[in-house]
Amino acid sequence: MRQRYPIYFALAMIALAAILSACGSHLPSPSPSKPTVTHDSQPDEISLPIDATTEIAIEQPEQISPSGYTRPSPDGPWLAFAANRAIWIANADGSGASQLTGSFAAVTSPIAAPSGGTAAYITAGRPNHGGLDLWILNLPSGQSDRITPLTSTNTETNPGTGVARGTPGFEIAHAIVELPSLAWSPDGTRLAFIGAMDGQSADLYVYSLSDGSITRLGDDPSQDYRPIWSPDGQYIVYAGASSFGTGAGYAMAGVWAAHAESGEVRLLYQPESSDEIFSGWTSQSVLLLHSWSAVCGAHNLRTIDIETGKVTPIWPGTFFVQDAGSGVAYDPVSDTVLLVLDEHSASSTCAIDGQAQKPGLYLIDINRPKPMYVSDLLADAHIWDSRQKAFLVCTEDGSIQVTTKGGITYLIAPTFSTTPITSPDGTEWLWIGSGFAYQPAGLWIGRVGRNKASPVSDASVYAASWSPDSRRVFFFTDGKLYVTDRPAGDPVSLADNIQHVDKAVWIIP
Repeated sequence: MRQRYPIYFALAMIALAAILSACGSHLPSPSPSKPTVTHDSQPDEISLPIDATTEIAIEQPEQISPSGYTRPSPDGPWLAFAANRAIWIANADGSGASQLTGSFAAVTSPIAAPSGGTAAYITAGRPNHGGLDLWILNLPSGQSDRITPLTSTNTETNPGTGVARGTPGFEIAHAIVELPSLAWSPDGTRLAFIGAMDGQSADLYVYSLSDGSITRLGDDPSQDYRPIWSPDGQYIVYAGASSFGTGAGYAMAGVWAAHAESGEVRLLYQPESSDEIFSGWTSQSVLLLHSWSAVCGAHNLRTIDIETGKVTPIWPGTFFVQDAGSGVAYDPVSDTVLLVLDEHSASSTCAIDGQAQKPGLYLIDINRPKPMYVSDLLADAHIWDSRQKAFLVCTEDGSIQVTTKGGITYLIAPTFSTTPITSPDGTEWLWIGSGFAYQPAGLWIGRVGRNKASPVSDASVYAASWSPDSRRVFFFTDGKLYVTDRPAGDPVSLADNIQHVDKAVWIIP
């Protein structure tokens, strides 16, 4: 069994290996084929590794149509992503892949609203996170509107020191750019964002699509970050840190709940941890969350009712997560959590009440938090898949499905260090491999269950996403964007020289 050390660097490297590693046979390379037309519906999102680059000084354009620009289809949905310091899109049938905006010094990945054809993103007009602005992208028009600058002359990064750790500019830029800082309301009409236009710190704001108003909600002296809306859209919960430190955790100032309509802000609690991670909501007002520290990593899983303040412990001890910012695998229907304990998190140093726990997989009903020991398998990645109604887990012995009752099914997987991505219609899934370390590269598609997946590509694939209608798979590899028809057609190259991709999302009309 492998031992993991819960510091930011170690957790980040483990997460990278878990996502990028894969195993399997040598597979054929992509070959041309024309995709057919698709339509329609539910969004899917993929996370891609950030490729660090040297930023260049480019002033932000108001709005341009770059060379090679193709107007988006009128119906949608649309795949959107940040690449080459610009926003790109592609239609759901694979057509129209092109750069949508001009180039900036830096640009974040777009965050799509639940519906309405809108997405938000942040740009830097100068190196070192200088000239930060918030933008709203509207489709199918393709128009991007600059909503507001996110800093002032008092909070702008210093061109000389840039974003050096410990400087005021670093703390503000870190809260706005490096941590989750954008969140759409459940109905997609309001955007919570972090900015430092007023005062001396990064604060919580809300932008209204209907009237264009901007309301400042947070005004505490800490750097606010990680906003999350309650399911009914009444509250925004967010964390604040007085300092983001040097990599071993944050100096936490508090966790607050802001009422989006009245503007009332209440301090929920003052953490004793180095970070607070929100996994989601168990009801309209009850938040599932846990703490993080440099010594033990993720720990103290619990719920808190943001209206009454009631805290319900679920797992007070330590457990393993893929990286420091990961939430837990949680089924909101059965209220079941799957927890992983590796050798470190199960040790007496970090375990519940100082008592060593048994490493392996645990299931916990959060309404009756009595852990059920499932297996001694250790996991590198584990998620809840609502379409399969099961947890998908990558273990050292292979990929498995775990039901909420503890049933285990071993999968016939071409890789063992990444979980499959299920199609929106729940009938197929795909597997990807980057060729990291000793694992092979490739992309495979197959029927769900204990079925062998068919090879699609032997290239180094670092991310992939189903189209919302489940008819196609889009994937990034070798600096290109490809699409392949379901169930396993020949891949078609849609765009070349796609570099520095962070995350791609589906924007829904």
